Amino acid sequence: PVVEELLELFPSNAQGLALRAQLNLDGGRIEAAEEDFRALAAWPTSHAASTTALGYWPALFDALAFEGIAACHWRRARYVAAAEWFARAHEAAPDRAELKYKHALCRKLSAASPPAPPG
Repeated sequence: PVVEELLELFPSNAQGLALRAQLNLDGGRIEAAEEDFRALAAWPTSHAASTTALGYWPALFDALAFEGIAACHWRRARYVAAAEWFARAHEAAPDRAELKYKHALCRKLSAASPPAPPG
């Protein structure tokens, strides 16, 4: 409720959006989490970016957002898409070796798994 109240009062608060995305992911609300992570990934080109340019950790809009989208695909067993997003996250944050390993694991799982249902 506190995060929702924050975003009600300050809808252009990227940190609040990131927190809600993670809480949604942790709570199993995958669609809502992915929507928020995608909003963060699109932030640099959004209207909100022009009004809130300063004060945010830049990784909110690339590595963290991409990793969140990847995690959403992972939870749905969409390993090909998860691998693509983990690769983007690792490209944005090459110092985070775990993203490289998550990418490799998703590629391995996608080769060993039947295709995931569309959607």
